[in-house]
Amino acid sequence: ELAAIDAASGGRLLGVFAEEHMAYVQDRAPDTTEPTLPEMSLAALRLLDDATEAIQHSRDLLQSALDQVRHGLSVFDRDMHLVCWNRQFRELLDLPTDFGRVGMPLERILRYCGERGDFGAGAIDKEVGARLTKLAITSEPFQERFGGRILEIRTAPMPQGGFVTTYSDITDRVEAAAALERAKQSLVQTADPLGIRG
Repeated sequence: ELAAIDAASGGRLLGVFAEEHMAYVQDRAPDTTEPTLPEMSLAALRLLDDATEAIQHSRDLLQSALDQVRHGLSVFDRDMHLVCWNRQFRELLDLPTDFGRVGMPLERILRYCGERGDFGAGAIDKEVGARLTKLAITSEPFQERFGGRILEIRTAPMPQGGFVTTYSDITDRVEAAAALERAKQSLVQTADPLGIRG
């Protein structure tokens, strides 16, 4: 297969390693022969394989670390397309598996949530637009109901454009606060007929 590399391809491939090649030529012993094009191509392919393996290892390590975070995390580029996320992002928003892919538009994610009723009975286009503004422009923390959970959502813009969003499940905290308020109201109603003022 290496013999099939034509002269133009070989020249481009060697151009990538020109600096390293020149160092090799200068440092080699005078009686050593120059490597052949197939040998240089094979060395280049090995280097490319090693680099690809190192990149994949780094990606796997980063994804593993992101998946250990309790909160959902997503990164959207300047065009509001998903570029990075963790498992909790999809779980907390109760999204189908195919929504976890690079290039998924934020608008499509929000529309899916709106169509299943997460944003109430309002006009879906208006509700999706309001969420897009909250996420991409306002950058203020807010609470939203997704798939039966109440999430606190925070966004932070990135210097090169786009933004990072975190999602925290605060359902238990909100329900505990509501239960406390109901108990307080019940106590006030019980005490008031007895003439006891709080």
